[in-house]
This record gives sequence, structure tokens and C-alpha cells, in this order.
Amino acid sequence: MKMSGDKLMKNLKYQVLIITFLLVFNCKNVQGNKTEEGKVLFNIIYKYEIIPSEKMDEIKFVSLVPVDYKDRQKIRKIKYTLKPSNFISDDTGKYAEFILKNIDKKTEVVIECQVEIYKYDLNTARLLNAGRKSKALENPGEYLKNDEYIQSNDNAIISIAGQFNAGTRIELVKQIFDYVLSNMEYKLLDKKRLGALYGLNNKIGNCTVYSDLFVALCRAKGIPSRTVTGYSAVLGTDNGGHGWSEVYFDDLGWVPFDLTESDTDGTNSINFNNLEDRYFYLVFKKNNEFYEKYYKDLNYWQDGKVKYNFESGIYKML
Repeated sequence: MKMSGDKLMKNLKYQVLIITFLLVFNCKNVQGNKTEEGKVLFNIIYKYEIIPSEKMDEIKFVSLVPVDYKDRQKIRKIKYTLKPSNFISDDTGKYAEFILKNIDKKTEVVIECQVEIYKYDLNTARLLNAGRKSKALENPGEYLKNDEYIQSNDNAIISIAGQFNAGTRIELVKQIFDYVLSNMEYKLLDKKRLGALYGLNNKIGNCTVYSDLFVALCRAKGIPSRTVTGYSAVLGTDNGGHGWSEVYFDDLGWVPFDLTESDTDGTNSINFNNLEDRYFYLVFKKNNEFYEKYYKDLNYWQDGKVKYNFESGIYKML
């Protein structure tokens, strides 16, 4: 049956109508491995369990899926137990849309991906882009604007940014990078996104707070930048969600920086110039309308229950 929005929401008060969202972090599901050829392969399984309280004529939902990213990652295989009805791509990433019809019992939708990951950092960007003609970003305003979490227009952010006065863009970014590392301490916080000002005021934060503060300061200096999210694929271990930053340089393109790992990695193998071959990209920008609508509350990929509003097609973490 199809229900009106009012009837469905009233019905939800008295019945358990959920989609159980499972992305289990274990060796079978989310893990990075190095092959004999030295390639890093990242394997991940998304498992959705749909449990209707009564027969539903139609259920729609979307899932993020990985994409190729030049010199960073290559999709080697991706399998679906249910063929997606549509793919949606924008500047945040790629989404698969699924439509299930006549559902009256528990149904699973599984997405299995294998991604080959390459080492890419400032050193690599300089090597691969040697001799490249400078190319300005086509839509720099998208990566300079103030938003709810990257508060680049805030007076406190602008005041700190005014301290940085190096001559070149890379030197400016290095000054901002060093400032964040000198003034922040890593702390595992709530799953919700807290933003740049939280980091500036409290001097503590998780990976997304580090990145948002770094990006806000870059934007306050007129430097296009963004927070990206995905996984940090530590070889042979279970892996959780991670956030890091990218900055645009006309002569290099987008270059990644991981402030959290640079601040906490005891080996110093991750720093301003160098990253390891372990970054798996999923979301390329987090201040987009589509991302906010579908994934704002799913900043961290963890086991949990997802409530589904069948009228609007929006689901959120409980």
C-alpha cells in the first residue's frame, strides 16, 4: 500500500518502520590490503536491510558509491545485489538510487566495491604536474564561501587569517597548516559535525574539525579549499571514516593535506609534503544541497538504525 504523508507519520508513532543501515567495520567488509605487485586495494561492503512494518508498494533510497579520481584511486569492481534505478552525480560525489517494489518482508541490498589506491600528496603533485600550464579553478566561489561549518567570514577566523602573510600560495597554506597543528589537540568527539569555530574556540577536535578549521582559514585568505571524506585505509586493519582537506593550486590542481594524521602520526611519515597510499575518497564537498539533504547526519559510517520518511525520501541516523 501507499500511504499519505500524514497517515504514514501517524502510523510511525505506533509501529516500528525502519531501514537498518549496516556498514560493519570488520576484516571482510572494510579493509586495505597490499597485493604482491605492491598495489593497495581497498575493499568495502555496504549492507542495507529494509524491514517494512507492512507491505509497501515502493521504497526509494540512495547510497554513496565511489568514483575514479585521477592519480588517487581507480574503481576495480563494483557489484550490486539490486541494480540501481539511477545514478546521481554532482560536485559532492556519486549516488546510486534504488527502488524496491512490493516489499512485505526483510530485504537486503548489498554493494561490494574494490578500489585501487595510489599515493598522492604535495610531493607527488609537483612531480606529476611539472611543466603544467597554470589553470585557474572554473568555479572558485564554490570553494571560498562561508557556510554553517566553514565559517570563513567570522571575525575571529578573519583575525587569525590576517596573521599569515607569506608570499606564495603554498607558503601561505604551510603557515595555516602549521598554525592548526600548533593550536589543536586531537580528541574523538560526537559524530555530529562541529565546524571550524568549535576548533578555534576549544582547541580540540576530530578529523573533520581539524579540516574545517584549516579550510576556513584558507578561504579567509582567498584560497580555494574543501573538506573531503572517505576512509583512511590502514593496511590489514579495520578502518573507520575519516576527513581531510584539499587545496587548489593553479599549477598543481587539487592537493590533499591530512592535518589530523600529521598531528598524531608518531612516525612523521604523514606531513605537509607527504601522505601514504591509504586515502579512499567518497565525498568531495560537504556544503552542497544534495549532500545536506541525504547525508548531513551520516558524517561517520557506523552501525546504526536509519529512520526513513517515505513521503520525502530522506533518511537520518536515529
